[in-house]
Amino acid sequence: EIPKRDWSSDVCSSDLWEARALRVQAPTTGMATAICPEANDLVASKLVAGREKDLDWVRAAFAANAARIDDVEGLLGKIDVDARVIEHARVRLRGMGAGMRGGQ
Repeated sequence: EIPKRDWSSDVCSSDLWEARALRVQAPTTGMATAICPEANDLVASKLVAGREKDLDWVRAAFAANAARIDDVEGLLGKIDVDARVIEHARVRLRGMGAGMRGGQ
């Protein structure tokens, strides 16, 4: 059995997600910087976490064309977690891809 925990913290520590992130500052926050991960990074993280609320978010991201299946697939290969967890995430991704192609 795959150990259960929040894998999203592991995903955020992998690859160069921070270099792809969007930084936003606003006077209303005292010019504090918000770091917003790029959509493909968020999708990869949520596929690894695998919670239903995360998968709903992933489906919405793909429906809005905010993320690309090929890009997410590449990011999954860079996440340093148990290989079984990554394989489950890839299965989820392939399932969503097949559903999207079938619905178009």
